[in-house]
Amino acid sequence: MKRVKHVAKKASKLVFLYVLGRIAYLTGLTGIIPFLFLVALPEEAGNFVFSSFIILAISTPLIFVGVYSTYRLSKRDPAKMCKRLGGLTLIPGAFGLLLLFFSKETLVKTLDSLIPQMQNAERIDFVLSVYIERVVPSVSSMILAYVIIGITLYLYGRRREKGPLFCLK
Repeated sequence: MKRVKHVAKKASKLVFLYVLGRIAYLTGLTGIIPFLFLVALPEEAGNFVFSSFIILAISTPLIFVGVYSTYRLSKRDPAKMCKRLGGLTLIPGAFGLLLLFFSKETLVKTLDSLIPQMQNAERIDFVLSVYIERVVPSVSSMILAYVIIGITLYLYGRRREKGPLFCLK
């Protein structure tokens, strides 16, 4: 009976670590995108420097928690860790690529349907135009970086699982 309890306790810890690590890593990666959005806003929209660095200060440890838990779950095998992190990094990258295809009009229509009585329509239009002009280039480069890093990590992990990269004989 003690053996069953021990195995169940160990399994529940692994499941908790698995879920916590994935959620922390994805939340950390996704938190970098609003950071870029707030940094790219002009002074006329407001001063969000402090808020943006709070987001960055929260996102960075979350990424490290996710990397550490993935490392522990992959039994300290760098190949498995790279493969898992590559797959996880592709999630916000792929989602961001889908969002880049929406135009300003689509975003305005979506906001209109979600918030029927817009109090500050001019301000929202201003923020959306700033978003399209300034933020989309920086966020799109970040999303592209997520996709490239995700694919690179995944392929490196797959290659590393198959054996050493270079054989010197």
